[in-house]
Amino acid sequence: MIPRHIGRMSAGIAALILVVAIVDTPWETAVARGFFVVSIGFGLIAGSGLIGARTQFATAFVILTLAVAQRLPGQAVSNPPSPNWTRTISDTSELAEHRFSLTETAWKAALSKSATTSLLVCAEAVLDQPDAMTVTIATNNGTVTRVVGAEDAHGAHPRPDRGGFYRMPIQRDLFDRAGEATVTVSTSKTLTPPLRLCGTHSIRPGVDPNASRFFSGTEWITPPGPTSHTRWLIELRLADQRGRTILAWY
Repeated sequence: MIPRHIGRMSAGIAALILVVAIVDTPWETAVARGFFVVSIGFGLIAGSGLIGARTQFATAFVILTLAVAQRLPGQAVSNPPSPNWTRTISDTSELAEHRFSLTETAWKAALSKSATTSLLVCAEAVLDQPDAMTVTIATNNGTVTRVVGAEDAHGAHPRPDRGGFYRMPIQRDLFDRAGEATVTVSTSKTLTPPLRLCGTHSIRPGVDPNASRFFSGTEWITPPGPTSHTRWLIELRLADQRGRTILAWY
């Protein structure tokens, strides 16, 4: 017979485990975690009661501790990108451009939950100076231009000859009620070209396959990748208050 007060405490801890597991998570994650907590966690707690009240309480406490530890923020680790090709910008008159559509429901929902917004640009080879490339992002709310370089490196840069992201924080209000954002990348005026930008084949269904283009100095052309429907590896990242990525948008 389990003492009533210990049984109530174990039941209370079980309910707390469920709350800790699902609070402040996307509904898909909440459903998955809730299923495992109820089917496995509650089962272990109930089963341990057959051994004894103290064992049941200890089991509930251990599972609660694990649930809390799972929610502790960890250090964010960004995987290095896998560019399929690169384009060398060999002159200051050349320009890379990518347009983002900001009208989709997925973007709006993620933006409403985000705490920080940033723009990431992939360049092959580590930029070893503070003014390597000039990045401009424009919406109907305004335009932001920044010189980006070595101090903006983001995530893993495994080798000097491999692509890596460079991060540019953006004020969230630049995207409020904006239907589109346009990003342009060029070499900085103080950098001796060339600058190699990363490109990739992967595109998101429904996105304009011509969202990326290249200005050769005289005319606009599609990105000179090895196949059609290629794009620059330029992304908008939305993150929550813990710094965890909510959405990578391109």
